[in-house]
Amino acid sequence: MSEKEGLEKDITPNMTKKMAKKNLNELNDNTSDSLSQPDKRVKLDYRRVTDQPISHKVPITESLVDDSNHCTIPTDETETTDCDDNTNTIRQPSSTTEDQNSALKTLLTSNDLAPLFATFFKAMVSSISAESAEKLMNTDHDHSDTTPSNNNRLATLFINESKVLFLRIRKPPPELILTLARECARHLEITELDANKAKQKGCGWFATWRVRLYNECTELAFSFLDNYNVSMDDLPNSSHLRNFVSADDITNIFEPQLKQVRRDSLLENQLSWNALKSYLAEVTLTMIHYFVCKNIDRNRYNNSTKGQRVGWRNAMLSDLHSLDRITIDIRVVSESGVTLAQNLNIRSYVSL
Repeated sequence: MSEKEGLEKDITPNMTKKMAKKNLNELNDNTSDSLSQPDKRVKLDYRRVTDQPISHKVPITESLVDDSNHCTIPTDETETTDCDDNTNTIRQPSSTTEDQNSALKTLLTSNDLAPLFATFFKAMVSSISAESAEKLMNTDHDHSDTTPSNNNRLATLFINESKVLFLRIRKPPPELILTLARECARHLEITELDANKAKQKGCGWFATWRVRLYNECTELAFSFLDNYNVSMDDLPNSSHLRNFVSADDITNIFEPQLKQVRRDSLLENQLSWNALKSYLAEVTLTMIHYFVCKNIDRNRYNNSTKGQRVGWRNAMLSDLHSLDRITIDIRVVSESGVTLAQNLNIRSYVSL
């Protein structure tokens, strides 16, 4: 997972000008999404990081399916996912065909023919091996020319249903993820499933989506602090944040998951939609209280190191994870109409 991907630009000067802050009483119960809201898309600066990036223990750079939307977020939390298994870790090759081809071009300009032929032979073997492996993964002996392999069908359904499950719970235990994988296999009438790999992939997807969500809520928190007078003696409450979080915030933060559900059905179910809003409000409120307590404003955060940000995030993780209780019972329908994730009894796996 590339550390550069997902990094944001510096905050432009016109966006950092000090403006008169509003009082919290302006966020009363009559506030609606139609009222004028401050610009919440002021991105935090991730470029002043001096520490080494922290890699998540779960190998999430290689997905069961090609889904680039889920492997581009910098990992800012170092929690354990309980899915670590060194015997099942997929190791990336030390050099790719592209690297070898680059080396080949370099050698073409030299007179040393021995390395030239050695590199050419190595690149050729690597290319053949990669092509053979790809054919093997996509082989369906009965319908190889007309249908995708069972592996790809299962992987696609598994990641799509995981997105639905993420709307209900952000930090599912590995056993729940494995149960979902088994339900997907049963739905497709597939009898073989690599349990360890399913848990690793699932835990990796959820960790990536979770970090993205917390990063977006961190931006919301600083947007609130930029626009409202807040102090230890005058902290916002849940009502303030529910009025602050808009429908656009919900669709933006949950965008990767909402693409996989019937959004119209979700919008019509006010209890479920309001639960998502309350969840984001409570996550943002938790961050605001922590930042105010630690005297962390946007400038201090922008100038902090990777290690400092990880420390601040980890200090809140327990409280953030406990907020999953708000959305456990929401009703969401997959775009395909499949209800595997919706039908899972989450409360039998967690006690929130």
